[in-house]
Amino acid sequence: MGATNVFTKIVTDDTFTISASGNAVRVSVLCKLGTISVQGSSTFDEMASEAINLSEGQGLTIVAPVVTSPVDGFVITAGTAGDIAEVIIMQQ
Repeated sequence: MGATNVFTKIVTDDTFTISASGNAVRVSVLCKLGTISVQGSSTFDEMASEAINLSEGQGLTIVAPVVTSPVDGFVITAGTAGDIAEVIIMQQ
């Protein structure tokens, strides 16, 4: 197993998508201001993922089950200039 790298990003008035090619093993999102939408792209039991809205001060963390199966298809949306999300990604 290699070194763990940390990537940080502020998302505002934009959409940020995390795909498997980024090798993210842990993703944390914190809504700093406004409302942030997070959504997965996979299906479960033939049901599509639905967006979850985070309000100011709320956050969540997604962790890959193993390093060889990174987080994939995770979309973070801060729809307006008044919406601010802090994103921290750990890469393997």
